[in-house]
Amino acid sequence: MKIDHALGTVKSNGIQKVLALRGDPPHGQDKFVKVQGGFACALDLVQHIRRKYGDYFVCTAAPSCVCLEDRLLVGMTLVRDAAAQEAFCLDGSLPAHHLHRGFGAGEDNWLLQFEIQRKGLT
Repeated sequence: MKIDHALGTVKSNGIQKVLALRGDPPHGQDKFVKVQGGFACALDLVQHIRRKYGDYFVCTAAPSCVCLEDRLLVGMTLVRDAAAQEAFCLDGSLPAHHLHRGFGAGEDNWLLQFEIQRKGLT
C-alpha cells in the first residue's frame, strides 16, 4: 500500500503528527468513490494507522465524512450568543455546527472549518 510506504517514511524521519483527510473526488467526478483496497473516509485511515502503528502518531481527523452507506443524521448545535454579537451566516440564519466525533478510531484532535463574515463587511 502506498500509504504504508508514506507513513513509514514519515515515521523514519521522526514526524508524529498526521492530518487524516478523505480528499475530494477526482477532477470531473461529482462524487467520491472509494478505490479497491482504499479508505472510504478519514476515519478508515486513522483506524489503519492505529492498527499498524499503535499510538506512535498523533492523529487529527476532519469529521466531515460519514463512512456509513446510510447517511448519519447529526444534530445541529447553535453557536451560543451569536445573535447578541450580530454573527449570522451568509443567508442571515444563526450560525450552527454539526459534529459527529467518529466511531472510536483513536483520533487525538479534530479539525473544524468555520467561515465567518461580519454583518456589514465585504
